[in-house]
Amino acid sequence: MKTSIDVIKRLQWDESLPQDAFTVGYIDRFVGVVEKPFTAFCWEDLASVDYTVLAIPKHRIQYFKYKELIVWDKSRRLDHVFGSAGNGRTIHDVMASYNESVIKEASVDRSRGTADNCDEYDDTDSDDSDDGITISMNHVVGVPSDVPVDPYWQNKLRPNHFIAIRITDLDIVSQVDNVQSIICEMEPKYASCCIPLSCLHVTLCVFRLNFPEHIQEANQLLTSIQDELKSLIAEGIKLSFQEIDMFYNRVLYAKIHHENRFLQFVDHIKMCFNAAGLLIKDAYDFVPHMTIMKTTRPVSREMNTKDIDPNLFAGYEGMTFGEQDIDSVHLCSMAEDRQDDGFYITQSSLTFTN
Repeated sequence: MKTSIDVIKRLQWDESLPQDAFTVGYIDRFVGVVEKPFTAFCWEDLASVDYTVLAIPKHRIQYFKYKELIVWDKSRRLDHVFGSAGNGRTIHDVMASYNESVIKEASVDRSRGTADNCDEYDDTDSDDSDDGITISMNHVVGVPSDVPVDPYWQNKLRPNHFIAIRITDLDIVSQVDNVQSIICEMEPKYASCCIPLSCLHVTLCVFRLNFPEHIQEANQLLTSIQDELKSLIAEGIKLSFQEIDMFYNRVLYAKIHHENRFLQFVDHIKMCFNAAGLLIKDAYDFVPHMTIMKTTRPVSREMNTKDIDPNLFAGYEGMTFGEQDIDSVHLCSMAEDRQDDGFYITQSSLTFTN
């Protein structure tokens, strides 16, 4: 039977195998079997890597998955990568079978008329999903372009957690309330599109945590870097909220003016999470912003457009909302549930004030 090292090398050199479709299951000495994306690891010799990357001894690897299917398993002596053990199936057999089932399911969906001309973009109910314009995939390798995207990929790539700065400055909140009121007075249908004042925030990064142990790991990691983050903002970092703009005419937001140390602060968080294998799922370059409102699928259907009319906030483009210091960050869930105070369900928080 081919070894785990053979599988690693195959995934590294065989361009027909999408590395980000594979997962590694390995033994962690403290928590047992842990799963991480193949691309999260540094596969160089352990002696040549440092603490900023994720690397493991090869003998700890228990299995490899293609999407949700186990294709190599040490304990079961299963090898569906090379076909050296088991029923002789190879990874290309597995992939072809999987893609065939995706096409079949997609054909059923089309026959039921599930397509909708307002569904061109991925819009979830989460107020942070603009933020909804997260990931857009137009096709899957091996699947015709007129077939809807494999739901597996949508679920795997869509973030479900984010790290944020909560907006607590009363002047900023009041100004956002004024803008939302002006827009809703002109177009009442947008009332449900406005971000609740209790949910105002600045997203620093987004990622997907699939299991409770992943959430626990993220909580522990955030706590472990508290002193590092505190030192980065020791002299204080002030965010200035000025001017209104839009993403793709569907998300209305306030721009954030900041000093370079703010970007260093955000980059350090991303580096630590990536090094731990909790990969950041940001699909776009980081644009610091505070979302004020975003169109939703039901409202877009009702108004027969996804675009926000710029005339709704004409004259307020240069508005100054206020300033806020970074005094805390929060690891939040994108689920629909909210805390008693109206903010997102918060898995953990770091406070930097004394």
